Amino acid sequence: MLDELDWRWMRSFAAVAEAGSMQSAARELRMSQPTLSRHIVALEETLGIKLFARSGRRLALTERGEQLLAHAMDAKRSIEQLVRTSSTLQTEAAGAVRVSMTHFMGSFFAPQWLMALSRDEPTLAVELVLDDRDTDLSDGSAEIALRMHRPTQGDLIARRCGSMEYGFYVSTAFLERYEKPMVLDELLERPLIGFDRFDAWERGARSMGYTIPSECYKLRTDSPEVHARACEAGLGVAVLPDVFVPHLIRVLPEITLKTLDVYVTGYADLRSTPRIDRVWSHLVSTAEGVLNAPATARAS
Repeated sequence: MLDELDWRWMRSFAAVAEAGSMQSAARELRMSQPTLSRHIVALEETLGIKLFARSGRRLALTERGEQLLAHAMDAKRSIEQLVRTSSTLQTEAAGAVRVSMTHFMGSFFAPQWLMALSRDEPTLAVELVLDDRDTDLSDGSAEIALRMHRPTQGDLIARRCGSMEYGFYVSTAFLERYEKPMVLDELLERPLIGFDRFDAWERGARSMGYTIPSECYKLRTDSPEVHARACEAGLGVAVLPDVFVPHLIRVLPEITLKTLDVYVTGYADLRSTPRIDRVWSHLVSTAEGVLNAPATARAS
């Protein structure tokens, strides 16, 4: 039986058990649902055991499935560690480390960090993975991640580097066309830059007792970096983090819409690899410097 098992089936089994549905597990693994379903069927047939019982759209573990889940999770963790360990055996001369961050951080933070890294660590290189979802570090998609929240996965370590405070911003070009808003009612009468599929603006406004009509938006897009560029051009009012827009003008500074903590995260065992440890340390140092610098220093 051992020769017949495909270890990918164990990973799929663990993912479905954790997610509770094929659709959610397929999305998490970035795998097609039919392929995932075939993995589960093949594992059940090879083991001769029914692992799941369907309840509506949800999949519940059978009693035998429950008994095998702990072993599947152990196997999954062992395979993940094998993958991570194998990556540490690459020659130091290669000098490449895969780092994941959001598209916004890739646009506004990565360039200055990579310039500093090139100056301070000329033998190292970075493969930058831009993804607004959390990159799965367990499969080697990246070795280090810069995230806007503390990871909940127990075997990941994290270093908090600082925080980003979000407020309302406009440009000098905008103020040449429109009067500067002094209260929230006036701001909501100005052209706005908002999201398309996400309702962040609307939820924030409702929490303060306001409703934003759709005609108030000059631009709707789910790209925060486009929000920043459009705001710079003078198109409208955007919600942006204070850290990366010192050239813009914050209006209604007494209103903070949200604050996000920023973490560098990864697997502890990978830090035993010198090239990864050096990139980790440099990323932490640069992020701490940028996120905790006084506003006047960031503007200069």
